[in-house]
Amino acid sequence: MKKAALNRIYEYDIVKTFDSQTFVKSKNKEDFIEMLREAVETAKNLSYDFKNEFKVPIYKLALELFMGDRIGDFVKLFEWLKRDSNKKYHIKDGLPYYELPFLEDEYRFVRIPMLARAMDSFIMDNVYHQSFEIYGDDIDNIDSVLIRDRKRIDNEINCEVQIEGNRGQFTVSLDEIDKMEMSLFTVFIRYNDYQLVNIKRILKNKMTYNKKNVEFYTTVANNLGLAIKSLE
Repeated sequence: MKKAALNRIYEYDIVKTFDSQTFVKSKNKEDFIEMLREAVETAKNLSYDFKNEFKVPIYKLALELFMGDRIGDFVKLFEWLKRDSNKKYHIKDGLPYYELPFLEDEYRFVRIPMLARAMDSFIMDNVYHQSFEIYGDDIDNIDSVLIRDRKRIDNEINCEVQIEGNRGQFTVSLDEIDKMEMSLFTVFIRYNDYQLVNIKRILKNKMTYNKKNVEFYTTVANNLGLAIKSLE
């Protein structure tokens, strides 16, 4: 019980603090860094390697960078998490990974617990149909799709979900949507009763090749487009 409580403090109360706009935008990052140094110092007397108990792989990676005195890469990791809107994902053996463009070797890819990406959608007979692909550790523990108000948790819809392999789909009627208060909503997949993962809708894929930026994207008219621009 004590071990679990300590791990929660180190991972979620301390390291997760860096996974925020507060840290990324801070002009006094050294204050945060010093706080983490002090926390790591308190862990030296533990009888186990506390970072091996972390549940979120990217937080474990961040701590490894920090403890390896790679402070610049540690900061860059959280800046990338918060600022890069075109993250690259890698699927291997049905499991999802981030591809970290600024790291090499064993740190190039880091596991993501769950990844969901939107696929086709359409409306028929006043019912919205959405399919998606899903990868991760807890596919068998998916409960539902949750459409939740960004500001009020009492303004939401729970939708039944069908999963087959790495493909899923859900439907929601326009009558159900009409019953909700007007607002902006986020669509999640709920798993393990309480955990949530966003469904990504990737509208563009950008890459660099031969001193050029190459980008496939969705046009204003919802067509597939390609833009090629010089890096110079």
